[in-house]
Amino acid sequence: MDSAPGIVSLMNGRNTYLAGLADFTAVKPSISEVGPELAIPLLNTDAFIHATVTNTNSNAVYLGYRASIELPFTKVLMYDDGAHQDGTAGDNVYGAAMNMSNIYMQYYIYAENNNVGKFSPERAEHEFYTLHAGYPTINPGDLVINELMAQNTATVTDPFGDYADWIELYNTTNTTLSLDNLFLSDSNTNLIKWRFPDGITMAPHSYLIVWADQDLTQEGLHADFKLSSTGESVYLSYANGTSIETIDYGIQTANMGYARVPNGTGNFVIQGPTFNANNEALGTSSQDWASFIKIYPNPSSNFISIRSDVMNINCVSVYNLQGQRLLEQNPEAQSTVELDLQSLANGIYFVEINKSIKIKIIKN
Repeated sequence: MDSAPGIVSLMNGRNTYLAGLADFTAVKPSISEVGPELAIPLLNTDAFIHATVTNTNSNAVYLGYRASIELPFTKVLMYDDGAHQDGTAGDNVYGAAMNMSNIYMQYYIYAENNNVGKFSPERAEHEFYTLHAGYPTINPGDLVINELMAQNTATVTDPFGDYADWIELYNTTNTTLSLDNLFLSDSNTNLIKWRFPDGITMAPHSYLIVWADQDLTQEGLHADFKLSSTGESVYLSYANGTSIETIDYGIQTANMGYARVPNGTGNFVIQGPTFNANNEALGTSSQDWASFIKIYPNPSSNFISIRSDVMNINCVSVYNLQGQRLLEQNPEAQSTVELDLQSLANGIYFVEINKSIKIKIIKN
């Protein structure tokens, strides 16, 4: 076989030249024992990162960090002065702080001497260490996925007038819950698909609707995924893997809810939707609470009467399917209350009695 003349000698000479360069012969810094001072620092506090580094210049060790993969890394100097959670001065342990501004932070170490530098991990910034923050969490069972609708074509619209899939959450406790740092997802390989905006809270025994319409351009709670009417799973969890709830569901019926019965605790059944309300308050007549409350006539085109022979009625409110309160009366320990529905459009509403009992009514 013919060979190109001079190729072997050329490549051998090039290899000898490259091997003699300082970049390949210089001794690199050594980086080891990289890690945080606290394994789980609190959210929005300073977390100190330390590393043992040798064969480096005293002012040439850096910490690079960022709050999410979409952001560039910020690089700050690390110190071996005994004042940055780095042990004692001059012990080759370097330290620096980064603020835990997110529920997780990504970071790396870089050190150099007069001739060469080194990263840890070696492929930083493509590879990095991850540190998760600690924060108050909700216990499983305190917040539940209470109902969902995976094929909404004619029942209730979002505030922008669109028929969209929806997920209803319910606070089962007597305390207010914060949804900070909590995620919803329909993928077990990406549990942090959609994060609740900061500052969202739920009052005791209250409901919250998230529209699963993948429409992030609209204001409000619109998740970055849609529900499949053929069946899938919905996950409620934290970024560190803590699971609050996983709901598996099968093929769904159009315009029917998939709801817990009893409300908040029971198994799921397919039934008429009880959007933003108790899943057991489904009746269109007085049958649900027949033992102590009568509502008549129902349906009605103008007035309805609410009567109880065993309890005082102190508060009556009327809500639409979006959870908006439209009417309210506060009688003083009455046994019978009359509501004027003439100002309401024809449709389905909920009457809430004494802030605890909800019954569906129809205005026609």
